[in-house]
Amino acid sequence: MTTNRARDERVNSVLNEAGWIVLRFWEHEDPTEVAAQIVETVRFRPQWRRP
Repeated sequence: MTTNRARDERVNSVLNEAGWIVLRFWEHEDPTEVAAQIVETVRFRPQWRRP
């Protein structure tokens, strides 16, 4: 489990540095709540700007 967490943190860091917003969900989470969180994140995300 520790190696998975460390890998996820590395992947999150690389993706965040590339301008991505990382969302992680578990298979047991309510799909309606997951969809709502995705919509909220996309709707209120900072505008992407090229360097």
